[in-house]
Amino acid sequence: MLVGSEGRAFVLSLTESIYSWATKIPQEFITYRMFEEVSVRYATGEKTRRGLDRQEHYRFDAVFLVQPGYRALNQKQVFTVGVEIKGQKSDLRADKKIEKYFGWTDFFFIGVPEELAEEAIRKADAVSPDMVGVFAIDTGVIYKLPKRMEVPVENKAALQEQILYSYIFADMERENTVSFKIDDVEITQPEFTAVAETGAATAKAVAVEMAEQKSVQSTEEQPVAADEGKEAERKQRRLMKQQMKAKLEEQNRTLAPDVAPMVAAMPITDQRVFWAVKRSEDGESEATSKVLQNELQLSASVTDHAVSRLVSAGLIQRVGSKKTGSYKPTKKASCNSTCGFCDIAETCKQRILERVE
Repeated sequence: MLVGSEGRAFVLSLTESIYSWATKIPQEFITYRMFEEVSVRYATGEKTRRGLDRQEHYRFDAVFLVQPGYRALNQKQVFTVGVEIKGQKSDLRADKKIEKYFGWTDFFFIGVPEELAEEAIRKADAVSPDMVGVFAIDTGVIYKLPKRMEVPVENKAALQEQILYSYIFADMERENTVSFKIDDVEITQPEFTAVAETGAATAKAVAVEMAEQKSVQSTEEQPVAADEGKEAERKQRRLMKQQMKAKLEEQNRTLAPDVAPMVAAMPITDQRVFWAVKRSEDGESEATSKVLQNELQLSASVTDHAVSRLVSAGLIQRVGSKKTGSYKPTKKASCNSTCGFCDIAETCKQRILERVE
């Protein structure tokens, strides 16, 4: 959710509500980027055991950066939107930290399924009638439009820094980074030949020339075995990646017709996480974040981002709390194209027949 037409509809509707002229420009000129799981920090005035400033962390489920037109940046018409997503009524009612999100983005919204819209409006009015908006995450329809907030400059800078460092570098794989290794160099005293007493400059020139010759000779004698070993490692990684991709493609073909292309369009890491969650349905262990990290050998950051994207796409759902809960496939993702036992199997079969015809 929010990564497709629902997010686009939400951004267009909000932009046109803020700027009346936005209805007169082509919709493709209104561009945006969505960033998931963006943290903000509050100072507590306390110190940790190591003498560092202790901070409270709060996390937006999503932050939108919106540019309404190619001149918007120069005209200072760009804006940010913070979103807190609530999928259940109990979670919505129990949330006591919504005010902590104020003052970081230009607008703040609670995103809920359409059936919880009225409950979310009541919650928004109870927290702040003017500052909290409500929209449907499954349609993008805005039910309550908030006022624009005054965002302190330091909060804007902190939010931009968080997005920059977390989302540019967090998902970089080791093979995509550049590293340098300084080889051990044996430094030897150059052999000087007899030099006429023509001054220190002449002796220095001879020494430099002999050192350069020694360096060239040493470089030419370097063995090529190290380069061959690195090339073999790269080939092995490429082969493993191709095998993994082929396996995922085979698994994806077993999914329902509406789900298979959604999974196939996601990054390989996200697909691996999806299938690990799906396997947990038949296994003994629950698909917690820690279990996924250990099984797939992924970092916590990469795993959390992949899970977040899968949840937004409606492929998996969380069971329990954000910290200790586990994940399982959604109803539509649980249905295989070859099964015949669930309550939507007949619909799947009918869709397959229609496509064949």
